[in-house]
Amino acid sequence: MLNKVNYSFLLTENMNIGSKITELRKTQSWSQADLAEKIQASRVIVGKYERNEAAPSIDIAKKIADAFGISLDYLDISVILCHLFR
Repeated sequence: MLNKVNYSFLLTENMNIGSKITELRKTQSWSQADLAEKIQASRVIVGKYERNEAAPSIDIAKKIADAFGISLDYLDISVILCHLFR
């Protein structure tokens, strides 16, 4: 069950995808390992996403969005797409 949280912090333009994932995870009181389990990924890669050392694939971004009950728009899908076409 997701915690009832005001996600308005996601609308801040200065937040990058890693910061958004970190803040979302913390609002749910989840560890990186908890999120990794929910999205079927490793804790190490979740850490890389949060530090912006890697960008999630579209499939993983969708799993992240689903885990938090948000749309891909909140994660800034344009950032993910830019990483795909480098």
